Amino acid sequence: MRRADGIPRAFRAHFAEHNRQVLLLTVMTFISAVLLWLVVYIVLYWLTLLVITSGEGVDARVPASFPKIFAIAVGGLCVLGWLVHKISPNYFPRDKKPAFEVFMDFVLAAPRVTLAIWGNLSAWQSLSGYELEEAWILFHTISEQGKLSIYSLPLEIPKAEVRAKVVFALQVAGLIELRKNEEGAWLSLQGDKARKLGRATIKIDAGRSV
Repeated sequence: MRRADGIPRAFRAHFAEHNRQVLLLTVMTFISAVLLWLVVYIVLYWLTLLVITSGEGVDARVPASFPKIFAIAVGGLCVLGWLVHKISPNYFPRDKKPAFEVFMDFVLAAPRVTLAIWGNLSAWQSLSGYELEEAWILFHTISEQGKLSIYSLPLEIPKAEVRAKVVFALQVAGLIELRKNEEGAWLSLQGDKARKLGRATIKIDAGRSV
């Protein structure tokens, strides 16, 4: 089993800060979704009341089933938003759009924000002590060597499940990135913050012991 003299506090702190940002963004997204659906509910409620009043007079009331119908509609729109995302995951704003696309952007605004809650929360990284140790050693190796071929990853982390989780965690945390060139595919540090962390953290023995 691979052992390290210790995981630098700065490395642990980076993941802790990442998770705090993920939690804050998730909470903000949740609040935004609730407010959006509340606005939609109020608008539809009053439009429904207006239509009923115009036909039945001032004594008309919104049907008691309105909240249930609205909840079903919310579920349907969220499913539709999920399907649209699956069909076209690379969504980019454009200067000019057909009227139908503009209409669908308006209709799916609240569902997209709602679905983003889970998308944000999925960035939360919960690594065990062993996985965090593996993540640190891999990060340290890349920092020392400048880059690491993806074909060398099985030598660094033999267990495929742990390897995938560690690489994903380092990528999501903004510490490493995948680059491709004529020589192949490489993992390298991502940005000045990662390079600064690599220089600041202590050196450890990245050897293996049984």
